[in-house]
Amino acid sequence: MATKKPPPRPERVHSKSFNGAARGTVLRRITTPTADSYFGADFALVDFDHHPEPVWSAAQWLKKPAKADLYERWRAAPHESVRALVTGTTEEVLRACARIAGGQRAHHDGAARWVGLVRTMPLAEGTEVLLTLAERIHRDPAAGPFAEAAVLDGSEYLKSDFKYGPQVRWGEVLSLLREGLTRYWRYAVGDEPTTVAEALPERLRDEATRHLAATHEGGREHLHARLTRPLFGEAFRGGVSRTWNARCGLDDEFPMVGGTGY
Repeated sequence: MATKKPPPRPERVHSKSFNGAARGTVLRRITTPTADSYFGADFALVDFDHHPEPVWSAAQWLKKPAKADLYERWRAAPHESVRALVTGTTEEVLRACARIAGGQRAHHDGAARWVGLVRTMPLAEGTEVLLTLAERIHRDPAAGPFAEAAVLDGSEYLKSDFKYGPQVRWGEVLSLLREGLTRYWRYAVGDEPTTVAEALPERLRDEATRHLAATHEGGREHLHARLTRPLFGEAFRGGVSRTWNARCGLDDEFPMVGGTGY
């Protein structure tokens, strides 16, 4: 009796084009008839996790994420991963979060990685994932003094995060998580005739309100304002345009990234 093969898994890629790198899912790959002297002939259309508009990339700037990568494992099962982590020690929780988004502010936008982790999830589900993690850190009396050198174990989103930000600091880990949560809300309810507070189930609304009470204006600009969906330029602050499409034999339906270091 023939066995049915499971459908192929989406191809995940790690892009070296952006400061701090970026993760995405390949929608399709093409090889153009003529190779460009700079970009080559192999291209991939990538749906990057932190923004809904796909981007063309030369294949030379893409690679597979490492097998031990923590972000990829969490993205495959966000609820289960967070539920398991929050039962751990203060150090385990903080170091795991740092391996995804960095342990302190650095040269890249670590909060975008939290957005990417939950961006495609419905509002209540994505909120619960990030809020559960943020609350675990916020309520832990042992977390506040934590400021230790990073310990690399091969599961990091990007090892070079710790070249520029070599410590794991409680306040900055929490700040990046909160920023990721409130930015995710713009993706989830942006441009809709509602607010986050109106759209969240009562339990989550109350939890989010309590959690943000000590932040700027108690988080009202995030919870109770009409939010706009992020513009393309907010996700890709440079290096992405339609300038090079024609010379590479690509149509201009989607923009492309022009190199590395953006």
